[in-house]
Amino acid sequence: MKYSRLQIAFLIIMFSSIPNKYVVLPHLMHEAKRDAWVCIFIAYIFFLLWGLAISFLVNKMEGISLMNFLKLRTGKGITFGLIGFFSLFICISGLISFYELIKLIDLHFLPYTPTWVITISLIILCLASARNGIKTIVYLSVFLLPIVWCLDILNVFASFSDKDYSHLFPVLIQGKEPLIKGTFIILGGTADILLLLFFQHQLRKPYRFLHIILIITAIMGMTIASNISTIASFGPYVATAFNFPAFEQWRLVTLGMYISHVDFLAVFQILSGVMIKVSLCLSCLGQITEEVSKKTKRFAIFLILSIYAIVSISKISEITIKIFINYYLIVAFIAASVLTCVLLLISLLPVKLDKGVKNL
Repeated sequence: MKYSRLQIAFLIIMFSSIPNKYVVLPHLMHEAKRDAWVCIFIAYIFFLLWGLAISFLVNKMEGISLMNFLKLRTGKGITFGLIGFFSLFICISGLISFYELIKLIDLHFLPYTPTWVITISLIILCLASARNGIKTIVYLSVFLLPIVWCLDILNVFASFSDKDYSHLFPVLIQGKEPLIKGTFIILGGTADILLLLFFQHQLRKPYRFLHIILIITAIMGMTIASNISTIASFGPYVATAFNFPAFEQWRLVTLGMYISHVDFLAVFQILSGVMIKVSLCLSCLGQITEEVSKKTKRFAIFLILSIYAIVSISKISEITIKIFINYYLIVAFIAASVLTCVLLLISLLPVKLDKGVKNL
């Protein structure tokens, strides 16, 4: 089935921007503090160049799948190696988002409910979403993203009186090291925009450079809006102390004199984003393993979900998790950059006409 450019854009924005707000921003605030919003602006400039590379690759693919694109120019070993690397990258990103969602629900909403009950419930929800393939996930994204945007607007205006935008300045007083680390973190957290290459063959019309830039702008716009709002609400140092500063903003929201405690809406936001992210990871895994038996495919999905469950249920030190995520975000940026460069080099290779690859 083919989808419109807008539908896939909604999918990519949901996949990347919502987990960014609740997973990446706390680490960005810890490293860069007041300069965090400057880091996002710098990262946006890098992403414009990255968007140019993605646009070039989309044009080179000419509507065929990423796997077939690689098979036409390289051997099976290189193809499955790169696809496997890409899958690992996406699955770890999904694992981190899933773990943070479980932690948020466990800490703030269901502290007396066993963690395994929350974990299994969310896994079933993601499986149900991924069961019918990308079609269900795309339609869910198209339905959920406007609601998420409306909630963001509500958050901004309802808590406007509690914000002090003078907290945003002065900037660049901590030196260049926090700025560099913060930029790497936001680049690593948003690097999964490369997933666009995985679904470009399912578009009715291919993306142009302008469309990709609009997607990047939407993702970075949501990220910087949340970051600026956090700093303006709490100040750079108080915001750094929170595990989920985007969630804490909802505690400031009151609707009139009688309605408060609407922070459950934050759970709706992160649940929407993480469900899309994990479901899409499972859908990608299903497409990657399409040439193997159903038994092998089911085993691969079962293995991934088992790892998600074990990590979420196990009592891993919070410090250990934070250190791991910090390193992962930096490594993710480097890995995504290397993967992009490799794909660009492969795109320059001649097509091997004897491969007999069909257009999927």
